[in-house]
Amino acid sequence: LTVASRALTSAVRTDAETVTGVERARVRMGGDEQQPALRMTLSLREGTDVRQVWEEVDQRVLSRVRQALGRETVPTAIHLRLNRAPRQRVR
Repeated sequence: LTVASRALTSAVRTDAETVTGVERARVRMGGDEQQPALRMTLSLREGTDVRQVWEEVDQRVLSRVRQALGRETVPTAIHLRLNRAPRQRVR
């Protein structure tokens, strides 16, 4: 089975954006065919429980990646961006 990197990154982004507290996700593939790797940037809503995000990403998103690629592990770098509440102008 051959999995195109564009299809995989699109699926991972869609899955990651369903994780509770994730507002937006960016996903890139790295490595090569023998050693694929992922880079993810997750933008989180203010007040999000980072631990819960981490667990959901590992249990739901990354487990599906490992299954799709037929690997026990896939090296993954995850960058979390904490969004701030919009500034309110005081009058």
